[in-house]
Amino acid sequence: MANWGELAESMEAFVEVSLIDELSGWRIYLIALNPDDQDTLLTLVSGDIEVMQTYSLYSLLNAFNSDGEGLTVDTEFRRVKACVLYKKLKGY
Repeated sequence: MANWGELAESMEAFVEVSLIDELSGWRIYLIALNPDDQDTLLTLVSGDIEVMQTYSLYSLLNAFNSDGEGLTVDTEFRRVKACVLYKKLKGY
C-alpha cells in the first residue's frame, strides 16, 4: 500500500511479487495496492509488450490459462525498483 500514488507513478516503487502464466510465459509484477480499494493493484505486465496497468486482485486470483492453470508465484523473484525492472525488460 505504501507504494500507491506518486511513488508508483514515478516507478520508484519496489516490485515485491512476480506472477507467471506458465503456459504463455507472461508475467505480472505487482507494484502497488490501492489503500482505498484493496481490490485494485498497479502492475507491470510483461509478455509480447511491457505495459503498466491496473488489475483487480479478484480477477488475478481467478485467472486461468487455456490449460485451466492459475497464475504461479515466482519464488525466485527478488525485490527490485520498478524503473530498474522496466529497463531490464526493455533491454536497456
